[in-house]
Amino acid sequence: MTGWYHKTVAHTLEQLETTDAGLSSAEARARLERDGPNQLKVTSEPLWKKLIEPFANVFVGVLLLAAILSIVTGHALDAIIIGAIIAISATIYYVQSYSTERVLRALRQTSEESVHVYRDGDTQELPVEQLVVGDVVSLGEGEKVPADLRIIHADNVRADEAMLTGESLPISKHVHALQGEHPVYEQTSMLFQGSFIVGGTATAVVTATANQTEYGKLADLATSELERSPTQKKIDDLIQKLIIGIAIVTVIVLALELWRGIELLEALRFVMAMAVSAVPEGLPVAITVVMVLGMRRMARHKALARSMKAVETIGVITTIATDKTGTLTQNKLRVQEVWQPGDTNDEIAVARIAQLATNRSQSTADPLDTALNEFVHSHKLTTP
Repeated sequence: MTGWYHKTVAHTLEQLETTDAGLSSAEARARLERDGPNQLKVTSEPLWKKLIEPFANVFVGVLLLAAILSIVTGHALDAIIIGAIIAISATIYYVQSYSTERVLRALRQTSEESVHVYRDGDTQELPVEQLVVGDVVSLGEGEKVPADLRIIHADNVRADEAMLTGESLPISKHVHALQGEHPVYEQTSMLFQGSFIVGGTATAVVTATANQTEYGKLADLATSELERSPTQKKIDDLIQKLIIGIAIVTVIVLALELWRGIELLEALRFVMAMAVSAVPEGLPVAITVVMVLGMRRMARHKALARSMKAVETIGVITTIATDKTGTLTQNKLRVQEVWQPGDTNDEIAVARIAQLATNRSQSTADPLDTALNEFVHSHKLTTP
């Protein structure tokens, strides 16, 4: 990916084939058709794969084989019971998967956002989905950054990038090109999708949209293919050993039955019935129920697991290393305690500070101003 923070404003505009007055409507339509809308594309498994997912393991294969053997040996009731167990396990899987996907879809649904864009030499308010690379946008305090942007004009701009970088404090931004390699949280001439402007104003040019943004890369990581969980690996290993053991015992028993003079057909029926009874049919349902209960317990604590495999993997975790900001904390400033020397009424003093810091009749995005105002409003304070 091009390091736009290395380039000057003039070089950036030249490479993006645009100007500080923005694109023409015709050029923007052409780029929109070429690159697609500014929306994250979350890949999902095809329907056929979702349908066979609960059956794609060694255990269910053994159960299906046991059901077939039960039918062959005339034990229809056993076959029905095994089939019912498989159906119950698959139904539980489908219901839980649908419930999780429904909640995740609801979380992805956001209110329609708009942004001020320079088109045809004029400022227009357009949906963020219509942004294309090369568009020039104007952002002010409290607005969400709609795409990855290279700043071309800045007036005391500060951005909250906690959701992307974990940095709790706002980052001051500028228009100057940077030298050397810098991680995302040090690219101070850039604004990144999903962050918020908490102070100042900026004019910037779009350098990446949708899944090409830094935020889009995180979304791609979240939808990457999951490997077999440690629990599933242990279960598959257990089943393979069980199959080998049952096969060895079956051959020995069949040989003993024939040695005792029992007819071949009767001996086969006996060993088949023994093999079927040796398969723990209830284990898949028990494991599925345990995993579903784990997912529901996590959901009560507002933690959504994308699949039961994730719950199985969590069960073997011993150490978690994480950044606290926005992960273990809410990344939200609050007035915890008020102190002031002298006999002045402390809370009224805070109300005065909040009133001076920002006009309460207008919205503010500065974290400190917001914390002061929330304290004043929650305590119903008024200034004399």
